[in-house]
Amino acid sequence: EREIETIGFVDSFRSFYPEKTGAYTFWTYMGGARKKNVGWRIDYFVTSERLMGDIAASEIREMVWGSDHCPIMLLLANPGITEGNSTEGSCKENIAEEKDNSNEFKSEEDSNETKENSSCNETKKKENE
Repeated sequence: EREIETIGFVDSFRSFYPEKTGAYTFWTYMGGARKKNVGWRIDYFVTSERLMGDIAASEIREMVWGSDHCPIMLLLANPGITEGNSTEGSCKENIAEEKDNSNEFKSEEDSNETKENSSCNETKKKENE
């Protein structure tokens, strides 16, 4: 992790959670590693220092099962949205809802609905057209 910092890049998750321990994105299938939370953090969102101000959140979705990896999430701020013409609230609600449902398997129809709802920038583009 430290080497990327020397060349001007930032580990976005570590920037938000500098002291967090036990935050892994990969667990081997052997020995019940995931249930014991014995893993590795091998999935990253890396950005330039200049762009860190445009990042609203960087999360590890460890409660989402289905693979030996879990998803990671990067939420970009949208400074171009003006007050009164914003989808920010609904986007935050969708993210909270996704976190609440992250340990459940969803049908293909539910997954498609979540994809549509969590696409904040696409929603905003459609509203402006």
